[in-house]
Amino acid sequence: NSIQIIYILISILLCVSLLCLQMSMIKTKDIEQEMEIISRLYDEQQKHFKIRKETIDLINIKCHDMKHKIRLLTNGKNFSNEEIESIDKSITIYDSSLKTGNEALDVILTEKAFICNEKNVKFTCVIDGTLISFINETDIFSLFGNIMDNALNATLKMDNIDERFINLKINKEKDFISINIKNSFKGKINLDKDGLPITDNVDKNYHGFGMKSISYMVEKYHGNLSIAINDNIFNLNILFLNKTA
Repeated sequence: NSIQIIYILISILLCVSLLCLQMSMIKTKDIEQEMEIISRLYDEQQKHFKIRKETIDLINIKCHDMKHKIRLLTNGKNFSNEEIESIDKSITIYDSSLKTGNEALDVILTEKAFICNEKNVKFTCVIDGTLISFINETDIFSLFGNIMDNALNATLKMDNIDERFINLKINKEKDFISINIKNSFKGKINLDKDGLPITDNVDKNYHGFGMKSISYMVEKYHGNLSIAINDNIFNLNILFLNKTA
């Protein structure tokens, strides 16, 4: 009868509502867990920021002194110009901090440039670091650390060393500040519902959060993040409104 039908419908609605509530609670819990992991990774990155800066400064000072000492040692000795230049060049690699106009950016990019050189990755950049002075220096360290780590991890999978490259640009585009990074990669990259790459690492508990951290930082400063994938080139673009324009 009609009363039984109404009772059944109400029961179904209650069950559906309860299921939706449970799903919402699970989703909220997942988001909270993700944010906790991102926050933990962020804290770890900040702990290393000062140490890395001091290390790079020390390396530059030592290399600068070493170049002068080598010049004194080789002066008048039976060394060819080619040998002296080879030694000098090997030291210069570690005596070439990037100067972008932003100290925090200089630290992280100098460190990553060392790694690129060691791993045979061609790293090029055209950067005006003053454009991102509105970003907190520890956030810069986190944002660009994750950006460069993701690019390095991807391009190092290229079998052909000549195809390994990372290109980074920070410049003005009309009323926006543009951060663009391109890198080569091997294989296929799948994107999730938010347009972010899905990690191909077997252990997904602590991998894939680099991109989520990047997305979080972009949102924090009211920017826009977009990704394009074409012919084994990964293209990440970030736009912030240029408030000084």
